[in-house]
Amino acid sequence: KTGEFRYKIALSNKRVNSNNIFLYHKTTNRELYDGEYRKFAALGFYDVLFRNESDEITESSFNNIVVKINGKLFTPPIDAGLLNGVQRRYLIASGKLIEKRLLLQDLLAADEIFLINSVRGLTPVKLSI
Repeated sequence: KTGEFRYKIALSNKRVNSNNIFLYHKTTNRELYDGEYRKFAALGFYDVLFRNESDEITESSFNNIVVKINGKLFTPPIDAGLLNGVQRRYLIASGKLIEKRLLLQDLLAADEIFLINSVRGLTPVKLSI
């Protein structure tokens, strides 16, 4: 919550449908993700987060999301509508990451927010809304 962050992320107003099969697999069917990423990257954001039809946080355009709350690391469950990334799977399997439904208020109350993927690892970010 405090200090300077090198990377700011935004929250898209567009929702994903958790029943969309393409969300669960790496695919080239990424019009929504790519379009929103381009829009927010042009404004200086590192990445953009998405929510599903139930207002649950899902993932960003090219990362899974992790929040630190009271010393524990949480990430949304797969059925919220997200790709089960390699780094995400590893952290869950190693007991370092717990699945939990996340809402915007969870991100706002989080001690820290990270984006993760197997290429970039764990990247601390600040949500700008």
